Amino acid sequence: MIWKILTSVRLAVILGFLILLGSVAGTLLDQEKARITVYGSWWFLTLLGMFSVNLIACSIKRVRYLKALTLGSLISHIGVLTILAGAGISSILSIEGYIVLQKGRLYDSMEDRKGIVNKLPFSVELDEFKLDLYPPQLWVYNLVTNKVEKHVVSNNSTIKVNNDKYTVETIKTFSNYKKDSYINENLSGTKTKTAAIRINAQSNSHKVVNPSWLFGHDTPTNTMIIQDNTRIKYLGCFSKKPSFIGSDNKFLLVIAKDEQNVDVGTINAVVGTNYTTPFSHMLKVEEVTQNFAMRGEKRDDISPDNPAAKVIISGPVGNESRWVFSRYPDFESMHDITYKNISLRYISREDFLSTTAVVYSLSYKDSSTKHYVYFPSTGNHNEINIGDEIKIPNLECSLIFEKFVKDAVVEEKETDLGGSFDNPAAKILVKWNSGEELAHVGSGGWTTPVNNEIALMYGYSEGYEGDIKSFNSTVSIYDNVRKTVTHTVALNNPLVYNGYRIYQNAFRPEDSYEWIPSVRIVKDPGIPIVYSGFIIAIVGLMYAAYIRPFIRRQT
Repeated sequence: MIWKILTSVRLAVILGFLILLGSVAGTLLDQEKARITVYGSWWFLTLLGMFSVNLIACSIKRVRYLKALTLGSLISHIGVLTILAGAGISSILSIEGYIVLQKGRLYDSMEDRKGIVNKLPFSVELDEFKLDLYPPQLWVYNLVTNKVEKHVVSNNSTIKVNNDKYTVETIKTFSNYKKDSYINENLSGTKTKTAAIRINAQSNSHKVVNPSWLFGHDTPTNTMIIQDNTRIKYLGCFSKKPSFIGSDNKFLLVIAKDEQNVDVGTINAVVGTNYTTPFSHMLKVEEVTQNFAMRGEKRDDISPDNPAAKVIISGPVGNESRWVFSRYPDFESMHDITYKNISLRYISREDFLSTTAVVYSLSYKDSSTKHYVYFPSTGNHNEINIGDEIKIPNLECSLIFEKFVKDAVVEEKETDLGGSFDNPAAKILVKWNSGEELAHVGSGGWTTPVNNEIALMYGYSEGYEGDIKSFNSTVSIYDNVRKTVTHTVALNNPLVYNGYRIYQNAFRPEDSYEWIPSVRIVKDPGIPIVYSGFIIAIVGLMYAAYIRPFIRRQT
C-alpha cells in the first residue's frame, strides 16, 4: 500500500502543484525575505524532499521494467533528482555576504544581511572603481503651472523653455564642480571686501585637517566641516558684540556695511517686526521659510533644505524686497540691489544650533580687533588670540586660529574635477523679453526663481537612479599575503576563485551623490550539481524526443 502511494503519479502532480504555488509566492516577496520565509522554510524543503522520494520510487519502479524505449524517462527523472539534490545542498550549505570596498585596503571577511560576519580563506583589495553615467539634464520647473520639463544641454547650447517664453543659454557645464574662495593677500587693503580668518583643526591623534579660510559675508565659504559632521561658522567682524538666537521663533539677521567692512550689528529677528538699522533704514522680515522651493506650503514635514527670509528694506528711495538665504550668503552679491550699503545675512535657528562653534571678531575705535568663539551647546564665550588652540567641548578635537585679515580681497576659482558626474553643475544665462539673469545651477536643489516664474536644476531627478550606463571594479585576490588574481568584476562577469563567486555591486547612501563600490561574494556548492542535473534532464528529453522514435521505427 505504501509503495503504491510512493509511486503514484497523482502524488507527483499534487506535490508539483504545491511546490509551484510556493515558488509563485516567493516571487512576490523581497529576494532575501523569500529566501528565508519560502525557499529555506521547513515546509518548502519538506515538499521538495517528498517530491524527491516520489521520483526515486517511480524511477525504481521503471528500472524493473527497463527497456530502451523507457530509458529517456529514467534519465530525465535522474536529472530532476540531481537538480533537487543541488537545490537542497544550496539551501543548507551556501553562504553569501557583502564587502563595502575602499581603495587600497585588504578585506578578509564578509557580512551577510543578518549582520553575521564570515571569514574568507583569501583577501580582497579594490584597485579601481569605474562608474559610467549618462549626462545629467537641465530641469525647468514652472512655479505658475507646476509643470517640469527636462532638456539635454552642453557647452554653448541654446534651448527654448516655458512655451518659448525663455531662452536658456548654457555657458559651461561641470561634471564635478568645485568652487574655492581664497584670499589674494597681495591685494589685501586695496579693495575692501570682507573679514577673514584661517582656522585649522587638530584631533588628539595629531592628525591635522587642511586649514580653511572662513569669510565674513558675500562669500559662500563661511563654514568648515570637520570630523563627525562638526561645523565651524565664522560670522564676520562686528562693531559691537552680536546677540545670539534665544527663543524658538527668532533667527539671526546680520547687517553689514561693505564700505567700512564691519558688520554693524545682529538682530534676533521675528517675522512681522520692524527694526531700525544704524543707517536709519527700516527693516521688516515679511516671510521665513525652511525650504525656499516649497514656500507657502502649510506642511509639518518640510525639511530645512534651503532656509530663506524675505526682508523689506524701507529708505529714502522707497521699499526694496530682498530674499536672503542661510546657506547661500553670496546670493545677495550676485544680484542688483537698491540699498547697496546694506548687506544682509540670514542664519536660521536650525543652522545656528546645528553649528558646533561660532567664531566672530570685534573691531574697536582704536583699530584693534579681538576674536571670540561661542559654543551654542554650552552658551560659553571664549576670547581667543591668533595662534591660540581651543578644545571643542565633548569632542576629541581642537581649533587652531592661524591668521586674521580684516579687509581681505576674496577671489573665487571654479574648477571641474572631472570624473563621473559626482557634483554636476552648469552656468546658465536665462533671457526673456524684459531682461536676463545669470544663474549657477547645481544638483542640490532648485535655484531661486528666475523672473519669479521658473526655477532650474542641473542633475538627476532622484540622484543617480536609472542614469547609470555601467560600473565595474578591478579587484585583486591575495592568498597568504601573495597576490594571485587580478580581475575586473562587472555585470555578468563575476570573478570565480576557489569555489567563491564575486559579483559587482554598488550603493548610494541617502542624501549623497557618491556611489560606494562593494562586492557580493557567494559560495554555493549546490550550483554545479544543479547545472549537472539540467544537463542530465536535457539528455533524457533529447533521448525521448529523437532516439526513442528512431528505435521504434527500427523495430
